[in-house]
Amino acid sequence: MDRPERPELQPYEFEDSQGQRYDLRDPVQSVTLLGLLGQTLAEETRHRRQLEAGLIGHADVAEQARQRIEGLEQQLNAANPPAPDQWQNLLTALQQGRAPPAPVPNPITTARLGVPTNFKEYPGTGKDIKAIKLPDPFNGRANHADPFIQSLETYFAQKPESMKAAKTRILTACSLINGWPESQWAQQVAGAVTSMRDNDYYFDDWSLFAAAFDEHFGVPEKKQNYFVQLTQLQQGKMPWPSFQAEFDRLTRESGTQQAQAFMYLKAATNPYLKALICRQLPIPTTYLDWCTRANSHYQNIMSERQMKTFNHGTSRDNLNRGQSFQYTPRRAAPQNDQVHYGEPMDISAVQSTHIKHTFNRKGRPAPQKVGAPGPSYSRPQRPQQTSKPREKGQFKPSQGKDSSKPGKTGYQRPDSANRSVCYRCGQPGHFKNACTTPLAQISEHHIAQLVERFEAAEVGDVEAQEEDQEEEEAPISQVDEEEDPYSTYLAEEGPFDTPVEEQDF
Repeated sequence: MDRPERPELQPYEFEDSQGQRYDLRDPVQSVTLLGLLGQTLAEETRHRRQLEAGLIGHADVAEQARQRIEGLEQQLNAANPPAPDQWQNLLTALQQGRAPPAPVPNPITTARLGVPTNFKEYPGTGKDIKAIKLPDPFNGRANHADPFIQSLETYFAQKPESMKAAKTRILTACSLINGWPESQWAQQVAGAVTSMRDNDYYFDDWSLFAAAFDEHFGVPEKKQNYFVQLTQLQQGKMPWPSFQAEFDRLTRESGTQQAQAFMYLKAATNPYLKALICRQLPIPTTYLDWCTRANSHYQNIMSERQMKTFNHGTSRDNLNRGQSFQYTPRRAAPQNDQVHYGEPMDISAVQSTHIKHTFNRKGRPAPQKVGAPGPSYSRPQRPQQTSKPREKGQFKPSQGKDSSKPGKTGYQRPDSANRSVCYRCGQPGHFKNACTTPLAQISEHHIAQLVERFEAAEVGDVEAQEEDQEEEEAPISQVDEEEDPYSTYLAEEGPFDTPVEEQDF
């Protein structure tokens, strides 16, 4: 049976030595053809290089390789090579149906990848918050590197519009780096970013700058450092929410599991708060149960403290305003089978000091009941003076301790002070600043009195200074220390008046 004649080879077709035809208009067949040609050429080249390098030393293997290469050459020579117009048709077919790639906005480049071009911009999520201050400057301590970067990122989140450019963020961070040699590094980075110099100090992405900053000034072994802080943390008088937040942060940063961190949490809890937690059965055995019960006890303590403060402040305010309160005397024990309610109150005395006004809807005083004493709107008068008033010009010394010393309570001045005479010469009619009597005419007795008075005054001043110094140098043990809220609450609640030692819960 005669084989049917194959159709004539078209310009856009390619036929290999096996009689397989490939339509160059079809992208899939074109790619398959290119792959086969490339594989054939690569295999031929590899065998030639192995022969030239002497890697194939056996004669039979070398002969087989030569024969194989010759067979490949014959196959390639027998195959009809594609014409130039066929290659052009192949490229055109590959490009059909493919859109050109879209341009990438603001490409990210660094000094290690290429020449600096544009800086990265972060999308704005809203308007800036105006009343926000800059974070605290970096002081050069390694354990403050992470909080410094975190505070900056929080500030950038609150300023999305003004801090959307990476250049602005990097320059803001450089302006807050103080100290030496940290400030020198920051100046180099700021100079490279401002002038766009392609060197090791150039950054156009905030994440790259933060990583370089942490590499230069951060803690070398972060997890170990955070684990040491976790083991050394103690609550003390710290509020439980603040303590729990710090403990959770150190647990997360150190990579410690909650089951392992539970042991350190129990050891770091305030001893009195630990007693409150352990008095309620069953005792917590997990991290979350311990935190939940501790927070519950803390909220109860704070609620009672606020209620006591509120009640105390309200009572003081009412007393300051002059309001009167109804007082009911306590019932005393019966005497001789008769109920005794105590002594009666003096109602008139109470109304004279504390007056309770009642007003009607129009703001006027309400009418009093029949038979009730009317309110007095005048101020209470002072009690009348029963002693004989002191006549003008007379001096009556007060009777106190150490009245013989100047500067003390009850000191009696000399007779010359009672007679309005000159303190210098002892003569009446003028004062010391207008005295013209020569020193030689002053009597020896008056000079002796002046010297004695001045010496007594100096002795009194010295003693007063010594007493003031003794009061200032009071022992520190007399000063009340800050009260522990957990210990006070525990003392009021029950018998656990001493801290609980470390136990295996």
